[in-house]
Amino acid sequence: MEPMFLSTAPQRTADYMRAREEGKFGALQEMDSVLSSQRSLKFDYNEREDHITDTVEEAALTPGTRQKLQEQKIRHGEELDQEKRGGARKAIKDDLQSMQALDRDEFELSQSKPSSPSPVSTPRATPRLNLKFGKDKEKKGIEEGGFNFGKSKITSKHEIVRRGKDVDVKVDSLKLGKDDQLKVIVVLAAKGTVEREEIEPKVKKSRHSYEISFRPAEIGTHKVMVYVNDTLHPMCPFPIRVYDASEIIVGEIAPQSTINDTVEFTVDAGRAGFGNLEMAIKDSDGIIIPSHVAQLETGTAKFLVTFNPTTLGMHTVNITFNKEVLK
Repeated sequence: MEPMFLSTAPQRTADYMRAREEGKFGALQEMDSVLSSQRSLKFDYNEREDHITDTVEEAALTPGTRQKLQEQKIRHGEELDQEKRGGARKAIKDDLQSMQALDRDEFELSQSKPSSPSPVSTPRATPRLNLKFGKDKEKKGIEEGGFNFGKSKITSKHEIVRRGKDVDVKVDSLKLGKDDQLKVIVVLAAKGTVEREEIEPKVKKSRHSYEISFRPAEIGTHKVMVYVNDTLHPMCPFPIRVYDASEIIVGEIAPQSTINDTVEFTVDAGRAGFGNLEMAIKDSDGIIIPSHVAQLETGTAKFLVTFNPTTLGMHTVNITFNKEVLK
């Protein structure tokens, strides 16, 4: 058949229709090729503990498809992590509950077990001892001719007395038998190598007590000695200290002086015996003013007294020995 040439207008119309049909067919072919390529995609899916591996023919994926696939992989990994953490927490919780249940069962089992009876201890017979202390010593002392003074004590109201004043000493709780002999003597302490004479005091019995009295004539320490059957009392020698304030020697004091001038004098109490020496200097108003006392010789009772009058008028020196005022 020979081609027929149409006129210009009909020819243009035919060309347009043919191009239109060819365009539709080409678009359909292009779409069909895309679908066939998508059907030919291959996925290898392997699940592991830590990650997911996808083998994809990336050359056939569009950028949008790659992004969606990446997001899907990330979400899937997060879900796996959450599942693993939740599983670990559940395992720990189950282990704790199992341990608590085991402890509770063991406790109930221990409580339910009957306690084993403790062995019956047979009380040991403690031997009775009858001990009396001091009896052997007492018997020994009696056999040797001694005496047991027991709780006997020696006391005196005044252990420091003035010479010439009566001294009373009391011996309490002293029980004597018919054959026991009481002996009391007072000995003045020896002065150097000179021995002193013994003084026989007065002894008065009052039930189980004995009152001893004597009048010391000399200054110094007097020792009271109490014997029963030649056995000395445990508290002996009992000391009685005798003094005499009149034996204190006061040195010369200046009858006149000026204000703030130093006035001094000496005091010698070496022969007065045992006691406490006190001095006070008063002004014309009876107010005590400061004074200073210094020992002149070590180991002696000699002193130097100084003071400084600060006001006009008569000043007086007051000296006491064992609370006895010197005149």
